[in-house]
Amino acid sequence: MCHIGERYQTFSAIHFEWHCLTRTFTLFDTQSTLESISMNPLQRLKTLFLMVLIAGPAVGLAKAETPDVMALATLDRFMAAFNDQDIKAWAATLHYPHVRFASSQVMIYDSAATFQDRSVFPTLQAAGWHHSLWTSRTITLSSDTKVHIDTEFERRNANNETIGRYRSLYIVTKIEGHWGIQARSSLAP
Repeated sequence: MCHIGERYQTFSAIHFEWHCLTRTFTLFDTQSTLESISMNPLQRLKTLFLMVLIAGPAVGLAKAETPDVMALATLDRFMAAFNDQDIKAWAATLHYPHVRFASSQVMIYDSAATFQDRSVFPTLQAAGWHHSLWTSRTITLSSDTKVHIDTEFERRNANNETIGRYRSLYIVTKIEGHWGIQARSSLAP
């Protein structure tokens, strides 16, 4: 059966190969360019369009899976679960043990069960809280398995008025292929 396969190299041309049984026909390699292939301008344009059509989604997918993007997506899931007051989904955005530095205390949650076994939202609601949002997120340190993010978030009331603005540091880690928040240090009460 025939199929199209892609191979990408950082500092050389993009390769597109058509595999059919044991034969490979290379459309472009590092020695070739559009100008060196004997084609009329319309054929070159069609070929270039085909390259963009095939390579575009793969390039976008590779970019979407960078540690920075994955860590920020983890923070987005964290905030969405928090605003939905879904403590189970909120706990799923964390890695355990999970550490939180806030209100002059250090809290260590050994598991999702210990994280979920507490009352969070009634206290916030009593202070007028309705939802929170990120106002700033800056990556300060990044590797393939860990990202530090300097954040600022706001707590808002039902009229969307700011009732508090707080700086915090989130450490997001990748463990066994899953990104989660390992630690938080916040100036929020």
